[in-house]
Amino acid sequence: MTSEPLSLALRCRTATYIGFKWELPAAWGGCALSQYEVELREKTIHGEFKEWASIYRGDARKCEGGAHVSVYAGEARVRAYNVAESTPSHWSEVLVVATDKEEDALAKIQAAYRGKKDRRKAEAVKEQAKETATAAEQNVAVVTTDVEYGTVKNRQGSVRELHRQKTIMTGWSPFKTAVGAMFVEMGVKGGVEGMLFDVSVEQVEQLLLGNATEVEGIDEDKPLMTLASAGVWVLETLAHYAQDSDEWILFMNDIDGLVRLAAQSKSIMGADGRADAAVKQMLYTLHEIYESLRQCEEGGYVHLQLSYKYDKALRKQLKADWEGRLAELKEKMATSVMTIVLLERGAFRGQAESLGLDMQSAQAEAEAASERAIDAIQAHALLTRKYR
Repeated sequence: MTSEPLSLALRCRTATYIGFKWELPAAWGGCALSQYEVELREKTIHGEFKEWASIYRGDARKCEGGAHVSVYAGEARVRAYNVAESTPSHWSEVLVVATDKEEDALAKIQAAYRGKKDRRKAEAVKEQAKETATAAEQNVAVVTTDVEYGTVKNRQGSVRELHRQKTIMTGWSPFKTAVGAMFVEMGVKGGVEGMLFDVSVEQVEQLLLGNATEVEGIDEDKPLMTLASAGVWVLETLAHYAQDSDEWILFMNDIDGLVRLAAQSKSIMGADGRADAAVKQMLYTLHEIYESLRQCEEGGYVHLQLSYKYDKALRKQLKADWEGRLAELKEKMATSVMTIVLLERGAFRGQAESLGLDMQSAQAEAEAASERAIDAIQAHALLTRKYR
């Protein structure tokens, strides 16, 4: 079951409109989201509350929404629906909507607090730099966050920016650091403070906590595979809002199955660099799918080209090119996944040789593991299509 959306907050407010924003639920139960609902309970100038009233229902592509209403004060809450269940999530924590004067006073207090917080953070960074320089002069080792930046340097083009990104990750958990480093490597705008697949590094960590026991591939020891699983979830949600949604839903079912097959492999938990490279390639392919899917929404470039009334021959050619592009993306994902599966089979054989076990038994065990994974994927695809 989908959990409640997180971090409900006031986004904007005028005399005739009120808007809210929130974050993705921490648990989604393996299903794409379908919509959000916001309810508001107004408070009169006499301090009396009215009944809860639904003011917004919108699709799950964005975590924000509002209504053209004039609100003196009150309370708000939001909940989520997914495509497989008619029962929504629990309501989020209630957000208190203060009066305009109270909101202005609170905004001034928050601005002052943020200023103090930023100054303390800047002072801490300077102090850390001094300690590092002093330790270097004294030839003393300094423990810092170990992050690979070789690929990123040309993308960012600024050593100062790379240092800033590394400083931000100081004190992060190994899981969060690995995800943040991948954000930087993929050239995400804002680096570790940006969004990839419409989720932040912090949200990926929240999804880990909410789905570790429910969704294949969500694991503290598999940070990049967890990021891939989160990306697939977002893409499955977006697929329902593409112009050719039926085609995209079937396509994402196949991609989800491939990612689940890779997630069941034990090789990605080892120190095998080839497996790490394959998982990273999966993420790059998922990002290509994300960009393509966004262009298939109403008004997107792909949608406009495929729907334009070109002559029959040209329309047929454009459609064939587009289908070829989807097949190419699926093939790229399958290649990365099969690399991981073959590495796992190789690991089975290596273990058998080191332990003096029968190679035929090891091969049978590897094939049985693959068959179980494929069976699970097919069952998931049938369930997803049933509720499509």
